[in-house]
Amino acid sequence: MSQIVKTPFTRLQPADGDVVLVCAHNGKQVWHWYSMEDGSTVEKINLQTGEKEIIEAKWICICEECFGKYDSPEEAVAGDRIWCGDDPFIRENRPS
Repeated sequence: MSQIVKTPFTRLQPADGDVVLVCAHNGKQVWHWYSMEDGSTVEKINLQTGEKEIIEAKWICICEECFGKYDSPEEAVAGDRIWCGDDPFIRENRPS
């Protein structure tokens, strides 16, 4: 019987209400998280008004596919979400 080994949680975690910039792929199993102390900004079009908006966030989360496809995590951003809850979620990288 194989065991699933979980790595420890990272020190930095998103907090309730934080904006997280995300790629377009839901339901993937491997995610790459980026925390920017000074924040990151992306420009997007508001689909209701057609106007450009600047979205600021301290977190970016992209899937494994986007991690391999884009040169920077900002290039993979397709939208934003609001983080709910304060329970730890992000774990340290697995050792190779």
